[in-house]
This record gives sequence, structure tokens and C-alpha cells, in this order.
Amino acid sequence: MRDLLSEYERLRSAGTPVGRAVVTSVWGSAPRGEGASMLATPDGIMAGSVSGGCVEAATAAEIGAAMVRKGPRLVTFGVSDAQAWEVGLACGGTIKVFVEPEVPPEVLAAARGSGGEVVATVVEGGEPGRRLTVNERGAVDGDLGPGVPADAVREAALAALRRETSTTVALETPAGAVSIFLEVFPREPRLVVFGGVHI
Repeated sequence: MRDLLSEYERLRSAGTPVGRAVVTSVWGSAPRGEGASMLATPDGIMAGSVSGGCVEAATAAEIGAAMVRKGPRLVTFGVSDAQAWEVGLACGGTIKVFVEPEVPPEVLAAARGSGGEVVATVVEGGEPGRRLTVNERGAVDGDLGPGVPADAVREAALAALRRETSTTVALETPAGAVSIFLEVFPREPRLVVFGGVHI
């Protein structure tokens, strides 16, 4: 999401509503990995990518539908190898994409910050769209709803942050399984040069 901040700010400065889709799971070969994001407006302006061009038009339509219903949805895109050159993902892979009617404020704050943070979002089961944040010190802000084990989410988020890789985890709750997307915002690297002289 960090790479789309300038596009987001440009669209919002014009007063345009902006929705978002983010890749939460990948099976097989796919052009973009977990955490790849795409923005879209009601009139079809797009920024970013969830599949390198394969399903962007369909994803933009899903974002528009999310704006109309004012709620998120988890969408699956994928094709078999036999269909690969006809429709969908040219690589033959399968992706799950979480589509939202707007860019969540927690995601914006994490993308604008210096990093070291994970935004955990319920994408399936429970209350989709509910989220919390976990920082690199293990502090948790928010909750994911009744029965979702906060300690397990915290540990999974810190593990994902150490790997610097966004991922989806499944947790059991009294009401059934819940899928939680852990969107990782690593601390931005700093280059320190010692002895930078003419030799």
C-alpha cells in the first residue's frame, strides 16, 4: 500500500471516493503476492495491481460493488492451466482478494508511518472488515470480535513481521473458524555508510 499513497492522496484531493482490494492468499503461480494492493474509484480510475493485469477489470467492478453495498467481501480468482490463455490468471494460479469500499484508516496510518507494524483484518468468518494493529513491541490496538484469541493473533502478527511477509492465518473460535489477513508494514531500511571517502 505504501507505493500507492501518492495516487490515493491525488484521488482523494479531488474528492473522489476510493476503494481498495488487497491480495490475501496465493496458490500456485501468480504475478503478485500477498499484500499487493489496488485502488479504484466509482468511475473506473485504477491504480496498483493485484494480478499484473489479469483480473484488474473484474477487481475494479468488485470494488464498485463494495461501495454500493458499503461492505467488504472476499473474492477468489483463478483458472485451470487449460483455461490459462483464455481468461483470468494467465499463470494458472489462484488468488483471494479482499475488497473494501474504502481504504481503512489503520492501513493508511501504517503505510504513512515508519513501519514495524501489522494490520490484522478478519476476511472470512466472524466479522469481516474488523481489524486491529500490532506494533513491533507487541502492543495491540483494537480487537477482532468476540472469541477471536488476541494472544494468537499477536504472536502470528509478530512472526509475520519478523519474516516481513504478509499472510493469512486461520484461527478457531467458539463460533467457528476465522481467517485473518496479516498485512505487514516492515520498518523502512536505513543505509549507514562508514568511511565514505575518495578511496
